[in-house]
Amino acid sequence: ATVRSLLYPLWDAGWQVGHATRSPKDAVAAARADLVAATSLLSARFVAGERELFEELERRRARWLELKRKTVVRRILSALRDRHDSGDRAGWMLAPDLKEDAGGLRDVHTLGWLRAIHPATPAEVDLDGPVNVLLAVREILHELFGRKRDLCRMDIQPRVAAALQTDADELMRRVHGAARIIEYGVQRATLNVTEGLLGGPRRSGSAVRLEGGAALYDGTIDLPNGADVTDPAT
Repeated sequence: ATVRSLLYPLWDAGWQVGHATRSPKDAVAAARADLVAATSLLSARFVAGERELFEELERRRARWLELKRKTVVRRILSALRDRHDSGDRAGWMLAPDLKEDAGGLRDVHTLGWLRAIHPATPAEVDLDGPVNVLLAVREILHELFGRKRDLCRMDIQPRVAAALQTDADELMRRVHGAARIIEYGVQRATLNVTEGLLGGPRRSGSAVRLEGGAALYDGTIDLPNGADVTDPAT
């Protein structure tokens, strides 16, 4: 009854709210079997209610991660790769999906989940500015359509730009720049997690030799010691 009293007004107001009612023990059990439940647990925060109950949830979550840390990281990274392989890159698309494309907000969520598991996950790139750019555009899209909307179609871009007091070309320059920074930053972070927590990336075994002794391994350029990178063309 308490959950219904919270959810029904939110639904009536047009919000999309997922929900589940579980004990702390059942919440961790669901996380073992389902990645969505696992990432929800990683993002859990106390809002209201019995603090002692939430603290029990935190203890059970900590024990689960202590035992299954690497397994959960591999599941998250696998889902990230699958989404990137089947989707587009927001930093290069004329009509990007601000959430699910590579370089979108889901990539930032993924980084947050990894940090919840492995707090030492570094942030080599400041993503606050790029994230705010995508959030601002996404909020305008939601306002214009009156519902959840993540695809920034070309025909709607002038209206979004006007709402942000700019023009469509400048809007997309900002969006593409933000998405490319996010994509790069998350790639660097996931590579560091893979090397630091999992003992190195799983290589395909294939390599392409480049000029000057460099090599390309699974999308990563390996430079020899003392390589001169002042001129990228060489």
